Amino acid sequence: MLLLSAALLLASCQDGDTPSGPTAVTPPETPVIEPVRSLVAIDWSCEGDTAIVGDSLYCRADGTYDADPNQEDITRHLLPADVVSSDPAVLVPVGVDPAEPDPLFELRALAPGTAGARVVFDGVESAAWSVTVEASEPVALSRWRGIRVEPERPDDGTYDRPSWDVADTAIWAQDGRPPCTPYSRTPIGRVGAGDGLDREHIVALKEAWDSRPDGFSRADLRRVAEDHDNLTLVLAAVNRSKGDRDAAEWEPRYNAAWMANRVVEVKREYDLSVDPSERSALERMLGSGPDTIICE
Repeated sequence: MLLLSAALLLASCQDGDTPSGPTAVTPPETPVIEPVRSLVAIDWSCEGDTAIVGDSLYCRADGTYDADPNQEDITRHLLPADVVSSDPAVLVPVGVDPAEPDPLFELRALAPGTAGARVVFDGVESAAWSVTVEASEPVALSRWRGIRVEPERPDDGTYDRPSWDVADTAIWAQDGRPPCTPYSRTPIGRVGAGDGLDREHIVALKEAWDSRPDGFSRADLRRVAEDHDNLTLVLAAVNRSKGDRDAAEWEPRYNAAWMANRVVEVKREYDLSVDPSERSALERMLGSGPDTIICE
């Protein structure tokens, strides 16, 4: 019986089977734990830094997340919780399409001016980005003899005639002490108190205010008022006749070329504009005679 059991066991091994025994257990894989990352910076970029009223600008925000020292930082597109405009009257955030794989933020330009925009997400702010918004139909400025050519400003009720004082004798000396007034050729017998002459602003102060550049102040207007190049002596009736009118609206009987040269000098000095009709009138007057007061 013992010999038979040994034979059967040997036959079983020869057929390729192994004796049964304890089953081997494969240890479970160790799970990979992603390092905790935090947002450290936001790169906020837009397609340009100028816009026209009514335009939309498109921007994107990329967030940089840190990692442990053994891994590289990663960058992801952001859908910020807040897009902030520094001046919503000029530039306003419209929205973003979250379905886009590379989401773009839309900013709409509403009015002329300068405004900034920044992104806030997860407690991190981007650097500010600014845009200059221009009028939808910007006026094409041209220059004539160094002077801006454009329509006068509308009368907005802000004109306030400044106080000023320049002596008649100083004005007459600046003119070269001519023996007559320039506009009417009235003889000048003497200059001083009671001489019957008016001090005339060649570029009227109201005209200067209406043709002023941006940033022009009342202090600037006073400088125009006291500039000897903008003053001459005339009869009171002539001064009243001219009033606040410009060269397209009023022309002296005599010495028009001299007056036109003075207008050009003053307007160029203070960056005062001329409108197209004034430019045409001055151009014609400049060619009508010499740049001096002729009394005969």
